[in-house]
Amino acid sequence: MAPVYDDSASMAFAKSILALMKAKDYKALAEHIHPDEGILFAPYGFIDTAGNRRFSRASFLALVSDSSGKPLNWGRYDGSVSPMDLTWTEYASKFVYNADFLNAPDFSVNSLKSRGNSVNNIDQVFSGHQYTVSYFPGFDEKYAGLDWASLGLVFKQKEGRL
Repeated sequence: MAPVYDDSASMAFAKSILALMKAKDYKALAEHIHPDEGILFAPYGFIDTAGNRRFSRASFLALVSDSSGKPLNWGRYDGSVSPMDLTWTEYASKFVYNADFLNAPDFSVNSLKSRGNSVNNIDQVFSGHQYTVSYFPGFDEKYAGLDWASLGLVFKQKEGRL
């Protein structure tokens, strides 16, 4: 049976997750990580389910509390062969919460707002599941919107709960 989602409930839940991310309350955030599938981080619109980093609740908590300064390989930079070797703090500030997404001017459910130069396959990878997008159309007029930023959150129900 396909999961049933309520857009307003998903929006409210997404806002609560964004508040935890903004506050860097990773312990509370970990409580919302899917118990079976974990959390998947994809730095770009194309989601590589084999190559992007996935963490269980426990491994996510270990990641965010690691103070060794040892970088992880998160894949490759878009349009480059250069490895993306970053600590959690570096990765999060560049690819996860790199703008105030809790207060983004545009917030949508199951709708993409802008597209970069990579194919966005969120609808295919997470078919039948709800996602939200927090979107900034740009920050500096001189870039004519090329400096847009977005953060997508996908919700997969477990026993009827987000």
